[in-house]
Amino acid sequence: MKKNAKMMVMGLVLAMVFCYAIPSLAETTIGTDTAAARLIFQVNIMNYIEFRVGNLAANDVNTISFSPTMPDLTGSATITGGGGDVIDSTVSVRLLSNTPSITITATNNTPNGLANGGEFIDWESITTTEVGAGLVPPLLTNTGNTTSPTVMVGAQDITTSWQYSYTRRVGDPIPTQQGAYTGTITYTASTP
Repeated sequence: MKKNAKMMVMGLVLAMVFCYAIPSLAETTIGTDTAAARLIFQVNIMNYIEFRVGNLAANDVNTISFSPTMPDLTGSATITGGGGDVIDSTVSVRLLSNTPSITITATNNTPNGLANGGEFIDWESITTTEVGAGLVPPLLTNTGNTTSPTVMVGAQDITTSWQYSYTRRVGDPIPTQQGAYTGTITYTASTP
């Protein structure tokens, strides 16, 4: 009897071990666990300015030319010229920027005016008129470094046109040298 009792106790203990062992093996099963990882993505856009005057399809430098007649010179008539990429003596202008405000500065490479040998035609003889809206051009002067009114940009793409005309101003001498009177204007868009 003692032997049977021992056997029964042993069997009960083994049964309890197996009962506890089976659920503990079933708690973790392959294929049901997950792991998570995160990434933060960030794109940093810096301030930018894209500014073009003239042929917007290429990096060409346009030439604006005027051919006044003697009556134009003696009568101080205002004339349009040739060249440009829109119509005669008109160029397309584009400003693309995300800065709060922009000014445009005009500087020249001939501070005495358009030059032909030792003779000059004042830069003030050439007038720039905006055709469109949003981008007033700076005046052309012999001293140069003239600045347009500040343009509030924010994040905009402004497209307009500037038209140029020539007038021999009253009091200016009539040019006597034959040939081309030339000079270059560089426009610079910048944050004030």
